[in-house]
Amino acid sequence: MMANDIEKKRLKNVIEPIDISDSATKSYVDSIQVDLKSKMVEFQKRSLVHSEHGDFDARGKAIGNVKDPVHDMNIVNKQYFEKNALTLSEGIYDVKSIPLKHLPNPQDKNDAAHKQYVDKKTKNLIIC
Repeated sequence: MMANDIEKKRLKNVIEPIDISDSATKSYVDSIQVDLKSKMVEFQKRSLVHSEHGDFDARGKAIGNVKDPVHDMNIVNKQYFEKNALTLSEGIYDVKSIPLKHLPNPQDKNDAAHKQYVDKKTKNLIIC
C-alpha cells in the first residue's frame, strides 16, 4: 500500500470534514479545542476538586443527595449527623438516650461513671 506524501507542501482550500476519514482544517480543530476547553472549565466549576493531598474540595458549595454512610470513611448527611452525634448544648452533651459504652473509670467528680464502677462503689452501702 502506497501512502500519499505531499512532501512538506501545504494543503489549501480544504473543506470542513464530513466523514470520519476526511482531512480536517486548522479552524475545525481549533474550534473543537476551544469548545473542549470551555466544557472543561464548566465541568471544573461544577465538580469537587481533588487536591494533591488526596482530599476533595467542594469550594464552599453544598453537597446534596448524600446517602446515609455504610463504611467508616463515608461522608454523612446533616440528618444522619444530627440523629447520631452527641451535640454540645450550653456546655452539656445530650446523649439522646443512647447508651454510652467503653467509659473509663471516672477521674473527676463530674465524670460519667459506668454501671460496673457504680455497682462496685455501692455494693456494701447500707441504706437506713
